[in-house]
Amino acid sequence: NDAGHPVRFLGLTSDVTERYEAEAALRQSEDRFRAAVDCFPYVFTIYGPDLRICFVNQAGVQKSGLREQDIVGRRDDELFPPSVTDTYLPHLRRAFETKTRQVFESTHTLPNGTTTILVNYVPLLD
Repeated sequence: NDAGHPVRFLGLTSDVTERYEAEAALRQSEDRFRAAVDCFPYVFTIYGPDLRICFVNQAGVQKSGLREQDIVGRRDDELFPPSVTDTYLPHLRRAFETKTRQVFESTHTLPNGTTTILVNYVPLLD
């Protein structure tokens, strides 16, 4: 160096192979999960603790009439009117609050007729 002092360098290395392998396995697992639930003919939704939608399968996207990117990250009451959400949001909240499965039937009058659906909210517990 220009001051006559020795220059020292410290080199650190770490093996990140395990991390890359774990990330690849996680991606493969996510791909298998998505492929499986996208084949369901029923709406399949995963909510976060703030009741925002983290995941919705293709049946849910099709039935909502919205795009997936317009659904994920939003709450049901941000997407649909109270005439729709008032029926089931109390059950969803109860499932989160009590960490218990909530099952109920809901009847809706839609443009193509009246339909009755069976709803299951199942808490995902770590």
